[in-house]
Amino acid sequence: MTIATEIQDHLVGSSTGFVLGGTAGGNVFVSQIPDSAPDTSVTIYETGGIGPSFGFASTEPLFETPGLQIVARSTSYATARANAESVYQALYAPVNASLTGSTTYYLRVTPQQSPFDMGRDDNGRHQVVCNYLAEKEVT
Repeated sequence: MTIATEIQDHLVGSSTGFVLGGTAGGNVFVSQIPDSAPDTSVTIYETGGIGPSFGFASTEPLFETPGLQIVARSTSYATARANAESVYQALYAPVNASLTGSTTYYLRVTPQQSPFDMGRDDNGRHQVVCNYLAEKEVT
């Protein structure tokens, strides 16, 4: 399972704060948002992170730190912002635990800034984005 799908499972399984309409699982996408996706949705992209963490005198990494970018979009700026904030709260909370639906141990998921307005997409939908680093055990 990729980090993006683990984060997707966690968001769908633990968050009731999304203003998505319909089922949350049907509106949270990984890596690419299909043309058929609803106007209000959340997409998780894997991005560059930072190098692994090694233990004292260890040649094998203990933790890796991949990066994520999560984009909430909607025809309403308030809805896009609310969904980005829901993601922010759902990811910022778990520390030293497995995420919902995952067997991978996460030390923390750290937002790199507060969610911010990325402007509108080609179809005029508002996009609110936040970048994260996820420190997790090497699996």
